[in-house]
Amino acid sequence: MIASLDKATCRIDCGGEIGTGFFVDSTTIITAKHVINQYFLASENPKEITVDNLSNYSEKVTCNYIDHCDDTDVAIIGIQGNYKNENYLTLCASEIIEEESIKSYGYPTSEDGRLVGEPLVGKVFRTISNSDETMHDVSINIDNFQQGTYKGFSGSPVMNQDKVVTSFITDQNVRYISAVSIKKIANFLRNKNIEVKQDYLTSFEEYKDSIFESHGPIEATCLGQSSKPLSTITPQSILNSREGAIFYPPKLDSLSKLIADIKLNKDLQDALWSGWLELLTYIEMLKGKYDDCNHIQIEVTSEEISKRFKLFTSTKTITTKLRINFFFSESKNYFEVARNYVHEAMQEHSIKQDTCNIFNSHNRNFGIRNLTSRDIVLNISDPENSGPSIPNARVGVLSLQNLREKIINSTDITSAQLNLRKRFEDALK
Repeated sequence: MIASLDKATCRIDCGGEIGTGFFVDSTTIITAKHVINQYFLASENPKEITVDNLSNYSEKVTCNYIDHCDDTDVAIIGIQGNYKNENYLTLCASEIIEEESIKSYGYPTSEDGRLVGEPLVGKVFRTISNSDETMHDVSINIDNFQQGTYKGFSGSPVMNQDKVVTSFITDQNVRYISAVSIKKIANFLRNKNIEVKQDYLTSFEEYKDSIFESHGPIEATCLGQSSKPLSTITPQSILNSREGAIFYPPKLDSLSKLIADIKLNKDLQDALWSGWLELLTYIEMLKGKYDDCNHIQIEVTSEEISKRFKLFTSTKTITTKLRINFFFSESKNYFEVARNYVHEAMQEHSIKQDTCNIFNSHNRNFGIRNLTSRDIVLNISDPENSGPSIPNARVGVLSLQNLREKIINSTDITSAQLNLRKRFEDALK
């Protein structure tokens, strides 16, 4: 669940050592191991671990020690008694990037800090990829940093813009705060049955519910159809194979730079991956192929008119494989994006089979207007009367919104399949 930082954090006291902890379920708390060091100093009569500043509870509560890891300064403690906190945080083994914005909350030794806690905001300015020499692997610039004012923040959660905890604070340096990433301690936590989400690039899972919640009677069907794409394709696999080609115009940055830019732009990130899962779900409805996201295909039918020596014509229905290209654009003008792409593809002679280009964007109203090939170019086929032996490659242009409208107006999977297929067929005319 998504909980507010202040309600999910608590103040920890162990033998006079004060620090911060945060709930990862209703009774389990993570903190920095050195916050409870006094517990380990007297093995026969260990110091008591207590927590207060609890959500909806005014008393101190005793905790039991569960486990710790010396190499990463993480400790796990559990509530004794009946108290349960309904506000707890989600852990994510995310790749942390420089300039990523963060929030934290803790209980420093200032007067307000002891009583009600204090928030911190800042940005990641460094990650340490080989952190064997240091316990911490994340360095954070705190806004309006003041030397000597952060004692008590040890064990505080560090939340990113996706509202998941990606690290926890361990200590203060001369100019910044140090933290240990959840990625670094993920195996330790999972071995203790504490849930840790994968990095956002490893799955579309978090997007599926919000994508289809506006799909009316077809919502449950879409959720069911999304299960195979969820188990087959990941955002990371799309980036690895397509990199900058998932955008139009293409982005020529390195893969690491591309990932950083996507992650720093929450609106883009959500729209990009939600769009991919939505499209792949529709392709799954049509029993298309998408294992290779560079070669997405569905089958469509069309009427072909064949002219033979100007003497007679014949018409027949044929089934063809339609290649699907999917792009994300930050432009607001759907028509310009579609026209420019098709013109460029024609000039490069890259239209070698029937193709439908689908565009998506986080801009509102992008793609509401329906376009046909006549809106884009006058003629993309071979010259008339050139003979039956020369193939006629057709190109269509759609927005993801065009497909979504057909799905929302469906009542079951059969009507959804018919509506989708007709939309693709009409786009080629």
